[in-house]
Amino acid sequence: MALGGEEMKRTCWCLGIVLVLGCSGGGRASVDAGTGGTSSGGAVGSAGTGAGGTGTGGGAGTGPAVTGIVLADGEDFPSTIAVDATNVYWTTNTEIRTVSKSGGAVTTVYGSENGPFEVNVDDTNLYWFHVRSVTGERDVVSAPKSGAGPITVVAMGAVEAGGLVSDADSLYWAIPDGVNGILERVPKAGGVAPTPLAEDIYLGVLALDDQYVYWGASTPPRVRRILKTGGTVQDIATGEVNGIGPPLVDATDVYFGSEWNETPPDHVAKMPKDGGPVTTLATGLDPITQLALGQDAVYAVVDFGPGRTGYIAKIPKSGGGATKLVTDAVYPQQMVVDDQYLYWGEPGAGGPHDGRIRKFPR
Repeated sequence: MALGGEEMKRTCWCLGIVLVLGCSGGGRASVDAGTGGTSSGGAVGSAGTGAGGTGTGGGAGTGPAVTGIVLADGEDFPSTIAVDATNVYWTTNTEIRTVSKSGGAVTTVYGSENGPFEVNVDDTNLYWFHVRSVTGERDVVSAPKSGAGPITVVAMGAVEAGGLVSDADSLYWAIPDGVNGILERVPKAGGVAPTPLAEDIYLGVLALDDQYVYWGASTPPRVRRILKTGGTVQDIATGEVNGIGPPLVDATDVYFGSEWNETPPDHVAKMPKDGGPVTTLATGLDPITQLALGQDAVYAVVDFGPGRTGYIAKIPKSGGGATKLVTDAVYPQQMVVDDQYLYWGEPGAGGPHDGRIRKFPR
């Protein structure tokens, strides 16, 4: 069962959350971005190659179009993406592909008629869901990122399993259980049955720090977490916001996109991981479809649907509003961040081989 455009549309919000720190990148392009709002929770400022405008009153601002650097073009519906110290990896309808962060030849690492899904990478291996042709179940598999194989089944999956994330030792994901899911963990080496950690979690929405697994819930709206070793589920943010999106975490805080009282426009907020007040970082972002977290900022895709142009905004962790970085983004899929660049995939608007992989200085 290949992953087509419609399935990507249904899963983009679940797939759009990632935290990648400490990777190396290429040289930095010269672009001066416009300023955002002047107070915490300010509006969106404009982008430009000179001094940008200042967003006021919830408006998005205006400015010259700013485009990302194209690393790969003519791709077949690129969706999930990952980076290591030197390369970018992504999934298409039938392949895992890669290119150097500095650009160059695009190569296929692994192919599958049924489609890979949700790629992760570490120092030696790639990890992804392999879709079985007959049942549609997604097995968690691993293989050397060199492309030399073999492909090893780490854990047997389930239909609509999602949210694959990894740390140094283990893989985590959710499998369906009624309307929600069960959080599972398995060692990267496999060889044992997955360990259930928590029930009643939202499918495909996970984040990690050194101790906990995090996810967002909508009924009631809250951010939740559990120790990687299991235990009691803890609620962090509850009752303060509505429509909490998938969370992102750093050493001290949890970040999320949300709406106030079910009323747009969306905003990005943060709060201490161990509990505390919610701080709004930027407003006037409607609708937010993707988030990524860097060392000093949150990055948001504000998008208006397939085939329509949105923009990618930068929101400092300290607040002060959002600044437009890229203003010609066409339905971006999952974003990742290293120490110099933001990377994302776009499935394209004109056909099955109209997708591309782009990057932009963060």
